[in-house]
Amino acid sequence: MLEKRKENRLPIIKIIAYSDDRHSSSEMVAMTTVDISSSGASMYTMRNFTPGVIITVCSPVFGNKHINARICWSSQVYEGIYRVGIVFH
Repeated sequence: MLEKRKENRLPIIKIIAYSDDRHSSSEMVAMTTVDISSSGASMYTMRNFTPGVIITVCSPVFGNKHINARICWSSQVYEGIYRVGIVFH
């Protein structure tokens, strides 16, 4: 099939830092994008984030710039796999 997209799809977003009321971390956590818009994204991850956690993300989607976001919701879809919704700040 002939590829007709003008731009490549970039499905990976990396969390480089996150924090909540209990702790903060600079741990790298990979997330795979389900969908993304200018205001937020839905992604798969192996970490169950609590809604309200503030994260810093880095992705080719943003020109590898660091973007702050907040976890809005998290739902387990398979054992050890979660789908999370984030809103960009």
